[in-house]
Amino acid sequence: MPDSSPTPRSSRPSASELALKQTKTVQVWVQGRRKPTLKHRLLRSLGITAGLLGAGIFAGVCLWISVVFILHPNPPRWLAQTLPYFSMGWGDMPAQSLEEIEAELQAQGRQAGKLVNVASFGTDPQLGNLRLLPIFATRSSCTRDCQAIVELRLYGVHSRDPQASLQLLDQLTIQGPPEEQVLDPILQPQAGVVGSTHPLPLSEVKSLKADALPGGWLTLTGRWQHQGSPVLYGQILHVDSQTLRINSLLNWNSPPGRLPVWRNLDETGLPELVVNQSVGLEPRFSLYTIANTTASAVATRLEEISLSQIALPQGVDKAPYRNALFLAQHGLWSEAQRRLTQLKTQWADQWPQGLEQQLQLVSLHAEVSQSQAARDWSRASQKLLALLLDGQWDNALKTLDTPQSGFRAAVLPLLEQNSTRLWQRLTASLQVNSGQKAARLWGALLLLAKEDEDAALKWLNQAANASIKSEFDAIAAEIQPQSPDGNTAVTVATQPNSAEASTANVAMSGLFGTARSLTDLNPNKWHQPAGMPELTLPSGQQWYEITLQAGHLNQRWSSRLGAPDDDSPAAIAAFWQALGLDTHAALQRVASAPGQSSQTVQVRALQWQSGRIQLLASGASSPEEGPWIVTTPRHWGTSQQTSAQSWSQVYRDRPELGNRLLTTISNHLGLNATALASALPAAEAAGTRLATVRWVDFTGDSDADLFLTLEPQALAQAGSSLSVQTEIQMVISPQGDLLYSNLWAEGSHPLIGWLKPNAGAAALVTAQGNTYRLLTWSPTHGQFR
Repeated sequence: MPDSSPTPRSSRPSASELALKQTKTVQVWVQGRRKPTLKHRLLRSLGITAGLLGAGIFAGVCLWISVVFILHPNPPRWLAQTLPYFSMGWGDMPAQSLEEIEAELQAQGRQAGKLVNVASFGTDPQLGNLRLLPIFATRSSCTRDCQAIVELRLYGVHSRDPQASLQLLDQLTIQGPPEEQVLDPILQPQAGVVGSTHPLPLSEVKSLKADALPGGWLTLTGRWQHQGSPVLYGQILHVDSQTLRINSLLNWNSPPGRLPVWRNLDETGLPELVVNQSVGLEPRFSLYTIANTTASAVATRLEEISLSQIALPQGVDKAPYRNALFLAQHGLWSEAQRRLTQLKTQWADQWPQGLEQQLQLVSLHAEVSQSQAARDWSRASQKLLALLLDGQWDNALKTLDTPQSGFRAAVLPLLEQNSTRLWQRLTASLQVNSGQKAARLWGALLLLAKEDEDAALKWLNQAANASIKSEFDAIAAEIQPQSPDGNTAVTVATQPNSAEASTANVAMSGLFGTARSLTDLNPNKWHQPAGMPELTLPSGQQWYEITLQAGHLNQRWSSRLGAPDDDSPAAIAAFWQALGLDTHAALQRVASAPGQSSQTVQVRALQWQSGRIQLLASGASSPEEGPWIVTTPRHWGTSQQTSAQSWSQVYRDRPELGNRLLTTISNHLGLNATALASALPAAEAAGTRLATVRWVDFTGDSDADLFLTLEPQALAQAGSSLSVQTEIQMVISPQGDLLYSNLWAEGSHPLIGWLKPNAGAAALVTAQGNTYRLLTWSPTHGQFR
């Protein structure tokens, strides 16, 4: 039976069904659209409003700029310095001719200097349209260098208006460096003065142009002169070609009178600026690198390369580096260079850039020091000093065999005069390498020259070497002058002043004594060199009899003045010259009471007997009989002549130093440091100053010591039972060492002043009634004795 199931319908839709489906699809899409909401309409309105408002603001700004261009064609200076080359094409600020500028300055009482093309200060092509104008003013109360630069102006030059072609881009007020900064502490012993804070004038513009340097480089210069050769000083400036600004970078000074120079010491990158500050045979250079040459927002500056310790690579032995740096810091440049060069070879790729800069600084000094030691000097004493300053101890011993006449007699005075700088080199060399026999010998010879044989032998005993003692005795026997009876003699008439100058007879650089009025003069007792006027007393004057107590020779005060053995005319003339009276016969009679002024007395004759030397002088009459202190002019110093600081000022400015002072004072006086630290500022807050600090270089090492006075009330307020009726006076080093105290002497003899010669350590003067005592500095004991 046939199958009756229906035949299956095909699954393919018909055309009518497809049309129906498509129609429905369109209907669904149309039904999915939504009408704009209120929020959308608001956003559309705000967008249109913002667009219209922005267009209005833009149109307003354009209109404002147009008005500015019309009313103010000159851009503000801030724009010229922010966008210099855009604003330079805008106009001038304002445009002036040189004649207009000069007339304006003249009305202000100032003068325009020579207009200088800034292109002469550098190789940067952007400097071509810039000009520098120094402005001068007359200094008041001056006798020389009365015209000083007080301002520098930087102008842009444009050729569009030849009658008004200078645009003022920048101006810098100029003030010279203070005198105390020019007279660096190392230079003060040579200059013989202490500088003030008064600024010194700058009067000349000098170019420091060099290849590949950014911008323009120049220096303003001046010269300071008191005695001897003038010291050249100045101020380094930089003209930034990007910001069109003048920047003052640093002040400098050069005793040799050399301008700073650029030298590419490591032959990589930009060159370094070298400032020569050497004095005599003592090399000294300051080295600066250029920093911040890429950051336009930061001014270019000079950074000094120092001999401070820097961070070293991990894993390296730091001791050799520290030793080398220690030697360099104490003037042993050649040995420091040798050690650093050896380290550079050992460390190879680990060698840091900062250490390379230090090596270049050390090498710069070593080059000069070595060349001086290798030079053929005309005098053996000059050769000896150059070798000692370079640390060539063994080679220096060999020079003692030189047969040159007068050389051996000049050795001890040479060591005495240069004791400070030689002693620091000797002790540093032995601290790094204690086994140097030659250095130990020179240390003993230096102590023999400056102090006595006992101090020299005590120094030698530290070496625990028996042979060195016999070698010292042999050398000392050759270089010490001998008297006819075979004993050591000290004769000032044969001591040379300096190996750098001469080995001939020299004069004392300072005298110290006491004077009394003399009413009964016996001319026959006094000696005068030939050619001196007769002993007649001018009207209004009186005679003074001066008893000499000490003389200053070769940086040391000594009571051994070496009077001649006879009174022949030749001996009198030689002794007069040895005392320095042939050139400086005027002495200063120190005021005997506060408020009185010092007087000048003129030495007319001298006499000696049993080692006692007296001078006859004339001067203004005085109702007093004396005694008065008499010394070489400008050598006398007192606390009243030195500016003072309170304890709080010192502690605030230098807290570490304040803590060291507290420890030293407390240990010396048996006080509680905490109680003293509370008592001093509390008393100052109540209006009572119990402690006063003054800065004076007493030891002659170019590092100012502290002269501290403490009122007796401070002891009671600090809880001490110590009974003191007068103020306590102490001299303390910056390291906290007690160098002097008036409590050391029985009776607490007050320190009334000090003698500070042109070179060397000072001598302290204490008083006991009408008797004055001189205390001199002992490097061995570290005290004034």
